[in-house]
Parts: sequence; structure tokens; C-alpha cells
Amino acid sequence: MTKKMIDEKYLKGLKFHYGKPKVVHEPKERDLEPRDVLDWQEKGDTIVLVTADGRKYTVPRKD
Repeated sequence: MTKKMIDEKYLKGLKFHYGKPKVVHEPKERDLEPRDVLDWQEKGDTIVLVTADGRKYTVPRKD
């Protein structure tokens, strides 16, 4: 079963957080991409996204 990818219009302005382990952790971020979304659900007029960096976003639904 293939899961439908999230539409990129819902990812605008959201960031994916990551960093390399060093002596001092240096957090980095980049624009969120569809491959970063582990799961998403439509909830009325919003969409809830769960991303691979462990964050959860609730964004307005765009038709």
C-alpha cells in the first residue's frame, strides 16, 4: 500500500530541524519537504502533520 504524499503547499514556511553531533550541538534547519512528513491527517479546516524530526504542526487547510 502506497501512502499519498502531502501536498507541498501545506509545507510553506515550515522548517525541518536537524544537527550533527559535535562537542557542542549546532542545531540547523531547512525548509520542510514532503519526504519529511511521516503522517498527516485532515481535521476539518486544518491539517495535522507529524515530521521525522519529532515535531507536530497544525496548519490551515488550503483548497
